[in-house]
Amino acid sequence: MVSFRRSLSLKNDSAGFVGKDEEDYFRLFSLPSSFEIEGKELEKTYKKLQQQTHPDQFANKPLAEQRAAEDKSSYVNQAYQTLRDPMLRGKYMLKVNGESIEEDIVTDATILVEVMEYQEQLGISNDQKVIEEIYNNALSRYEELLGLISISFDEGNLQTAKSLLQELSYFDTICRRATAKLDVK
Repeated sequence: MVSFRRSLSLKNDSAGFVGKDEEDYFRLFSLPSSFEIEGKELEKTYKKLQQQTHPDQFANKPLAEQRAAEDKSSYVNQAYQTLRDPMLRGKYMLKVNGESIEEDIVTDATILVEVMEYQEQLGISNDQKVIEEIYNNALSRYEELLGLISISFDEGNLQTAKSLLQELSYFDTICRRATAKLDVK
């Protein structure tokens, strides 16, 4: 399987939890606002936050506190899922910086031809060596794109990050399709 490798003002509610509408996902997990994150730290903090906000902890509390705990737990889950996935994390970073990422189409003909060739080969080939080669090539490009996206965000070049994220989505799809075909054996 494929391995994936701005802060806003905060206000505490009466229970000491930072309100979800004001909380930045990176601050929630005590991580720097960076595309490149430490997965182990994210996981460790997620488990800690889940223990603090899990609705079972509030089973004997008034209904309003139970509902608030459900909301908080749901928000922690949403933030975790977003930060652990590079595509979602990149889209989130664009969003908090005032950019949107529509489903733009990559217009670089070289990339489009490469992606179409991989997709076509995956569609017709059952040769495990061919599929593994496609997977390895796509994974290599995927990992290269992750580094370029990280640099783009670090330099504040949101338009480049946006373009690279779109390209990343194509190679992510190829990796997933190849993995599915390899797992079918």
